[in-house]
Amino acid sequence: MGAHIQEYRPSDDLRPYVQRFWTGCFDGSHAHGLALRVVPNGFLEFILHLTDHHCDLHGAAGWGQSPDHTLIGVQSETYEVRFTRAVEVFAIRLKPAGFCTLFGVPVSELLNTHEDLVAVLGTRFRAFAVRLRDAPGTPARIRAAEQYLLQAVGQRDLAYVNRAAELIRASGGTLRVADVADRVYISTRQLERAFKKTIGLSPKQYMRIARLNRVQKLLREGQHRGLADVAYQAGYADQSHFTRDFKLLVGKPPVRFLSEQEAYVEVDVNPRADA
Repeated sequence: MGAHIQEYRPSDDLRPYVQRFWTGCFDGSHAHGLALRVVPNGFLEFILHLTDHHCDLHGAAGWGQSPDHTLIGVQSETYEVRFTRAVEVFAIRLKPAGFCTLFGVPVSELLNTHEDLVAVLGTRFRAFAVRLRDAPGTPARIRAAEQYLLQAVGQRDLAYVNRAAELIRASGGTLRVADVADRVYISTRQLERAFKKTIGLSPKQYMRIARLNRVQKLLREGQHRGLADVAYQAGYADQSHFTRDFKLLVGKPPVRFLSEQEAYVEVDVNPRADA
């Protein structure tokens, strides 16, 4: 596929905020380059380019090279990333309420966007990013990133939105909104308002993304006896509902996705190692 991604678990103290650290090598040096589609996963990505060549992302002005330090907000639909050269990155995948708690920036302001991290977090982040890029290898970068993020944690407490989002991801998006609200001891209306304010999505929209990620895992691991069985295991009422939701988020029906699966980047939102 021309892409190699390696993921690393954060320390226990950072697990409420960080889903994974990861590195990526993307070889777009051949004649047609490399294009990958990224399926919504409910997280934000800090991406630090380790090479002079970057990926290309589509924005209001069309396709353009991403910044040295790129923040990709929570996405509600599949998007494409293009590579025309060899690109290496170090990245941090953050949980949405964790990001808001760490940096005081509502994720709702970053919904379906990609931004220059320095513009969002200020010049202090630029100095950290330079140290991170100059670090001698991935273990040193992870140590530096953990130190930086733990300093940001301080004495702050995670909001109930984070607990609710964790419940949604762990259930594969199969809980009712009212059940999630009950388990974090607030009303359904409070939960809906908090999700829209903090993340920019309603709890139902976030559940749809979590359920899609559950579907991807079933397809990737072959734990099914056909698409009807996938729909059943993922908690859909019927296959037509499953197909409609899948096409809405991915842009293609499940059958076509399966035939083109190597062109997609997928994230396991609730890895067994996090249990």
